[in-house]
Amino acid sequence: MKDLIKQLGSLHGEACVSIMVRTHRTHPDNQQDALALKNMLKEAETRLAEEYSADVAADRMAKLNRLASQVDHQKNLECLVLFANNEVAQFHQLPVDVQSRVVIDETFATRDLVRAKHEQANFYALVVSRRNARLIKAHSEHVDAEVGDPFPIENETLFSTNKHQLTMAKGTDQLHEEFFSQVDKDVQKVVKEDPAPVILCTEERNHHHYLKVSSGLVIAGHLNMNRDDEPAHAIVKAAWPIMQAYVEKTNSDRLSELSKAVSQQKFLSDLSDIWRAVNEGRGRTVFVERGYFQPARLDSNAVVPVESPNGSDVVDDIVDEIVERTMQNGGEAVFMNGNDLEAFHGIALITRY
Repeated sequence: MKDLIKQLGSLHGEACVSIMVRTHRTHPDNQQDALALKNMLKEAETRLAEEYSADVAADRMAKLNRLASQVDHQKNLECLVLFANNEVAQFHQLPVDVQSRVVIDETFATRDLVRAKHEQANFYALVVSRRNARLIKAHSEHVDAEVGDPFPIENETLFSTNKHQLTMAKGTDQLHEEFFSQVDKDVQKVVKEDPAPVILCTEERNHHHYLKVSSGLVIAGHLNMNRDDEPAHAIVKAAWPIMQAYVEKTNSDRLSELSKAVSQQKFLSDLSDIWRAVNEGRGRTVFVERGYFQPARLDSNAVVPVESPNGSDVVDDIVDEIVERTMQNGGEAVFMNGNDLEAFHGIALITRY
């Protein structure tokens, strides 16, 4: 995901088309997704015809229609995104809720990819016992995948020929911790490529020993009991309330950071002020209400919100541009529930100075 965001963020040019469609995971709800995509394609076609040359419009629509024909709606998640310009054409199915929309600008609208990468509801369920270990990638109550090689991992020390060591309590604890340490190292390799918190699913007697040897992982919580033989969907469903509590605590901590910045006068909430700050490299953390986007015109570096994204002089989503500029300059983006940012009208920036 990180490489994809970097790739798309580096592309600039005429008529970069981004289409976001709210979709569904399950039947029969996903039967309506093809029609929803068709409607978004029609909107893109209309806007391209109005705002660009016939050759550009034909090129983009040919690419978009080709992408649409490749989508298997039986594999839909919460969101389908399509990107097309003169260089690239690609689609992605993402586990984040979006508002269906079409964005046509000089850059791609990557905010939904950023959300997918940073969304706290992504997590791993590490199912570990003294016999073996499994790793499940999940989003909310849904299983994304059981992680493969080197998982599942079997504890080969159970078959040690050192009978004396196996019968000594201290010896068995040491053997189990050696196994847990190896599991932890393998989990770290996976998490490094696709970061997310980990819910440790194991018996209470193993919990302490695992934490003793673990390093580098964000352990979001503990799900008790031996889960070796449970199906992945049952484990994730049981782990989800623990993850929800972790997300609420994390969001509360991040809001505390914002409150501290307000007291220190190191925050901005006016769109024009935020826009100028991120372009000057002064943005440390931008907080954005989930689902908030804002078409706007730029007038002498001032942001003028407008109702419609149509028009050659309109930035389809100034919020997306703010998020991109912040991250390009080494800052971060945090997406919050709407009520959390109500006092800031949906967006706030902690400044570096």
